[in-house]
Amino acid sequence: SASVTLSDATAVSPTFIAPSLIADEVLSFQLTVTDNIGESAVDAVSITVLDTNVAPTANAGLDQTVDEGVIVNLDGTGSTDNDGTIVNYSWIQTFGLPVTLNDASLASPSFTSLTVAADTLLTFELTVTDDGTLTSTDIVNVTIHNNLLPTANASVDQTVDEDTIVTLDGTGSNDSDGTIT
Repeated sequence: SASVTLSDATAVSPTFIAPSLIADEVLSFQLTVTDNIGESAVDAVSITVLDTNVAPTANAGLDQTVDEGVIVNLDGTGSTDNDGTIVNYSWIQTFGLPVTLNDASLASPSFTSLTVAADTLLTFELTVTDDGTLTSTDIVNVTIHNNLLPTANASVDQTVDEDTIVTLDGTGSNDSDGTIT
């Protein structure tokens, strides 16, 4: 049972701050008034304090930059509900070339990034619903990095004598946006 402190228990109209609750609760107060000759009367009042649901907080995770053709994991596990439970996750893609999520109702769905001609932005929106049916949304951006093909350079043609050691030279090869492995 919640208890409260009245601003002044001897005042005609005292006040109090309704407490935070986990369920609705009825608070009862008794008023006693006494007249100038000492006679008194008593009355009671009930105040119902309603437990109000606070909306959850959606957290769609950090923006990401990913390579082409890799599995990308979205992450809504940072979403919270301070006064209840998140009962539903719902992801939708709101921008960019369409991709297919493995399950848009998971906290952390995934998709395979596309092959793109240039760096490409995708935007996803997460909506979470709590056990009191309130919702919250957040977005996350995923940039698919266009991987430029490396340049192979086998050096110059050679003419060699038989039974001699020949050295091939690929050191002129390069990758302008990465490394050669």
